[in-house]
Amino acid sequence: LVSWARRCVSETDLIHIRKTGTAAEFATKVGVARSTFFEYMDYMRNELNIVILYDRSAKTYYYSNKGLYDSLKQWIA
Repeated sequence: LVSWARRCVSETDLIHIRKTGTAAEFATKVGVARSTFFEYMDYMRNELNIVILYDRSAKTYYYSNKGLYDSLKQWIA
């Protein structure tokens, strides 16, 4: 559970600063397989109802709601 929470924090931070890279790069940065990364993304999108988008030109994921990051940090902490 602690490992999962740490990965969530890492993912949240990278999405917030828009430095995720592609799905494969993002997975490597947080230390999971690409398939596991997509499982996390599905969980965040479908279970937590977080809108996470991908900017193809910048090659990064980002939150559609700017105030969401602060809410997520409080929930994870």
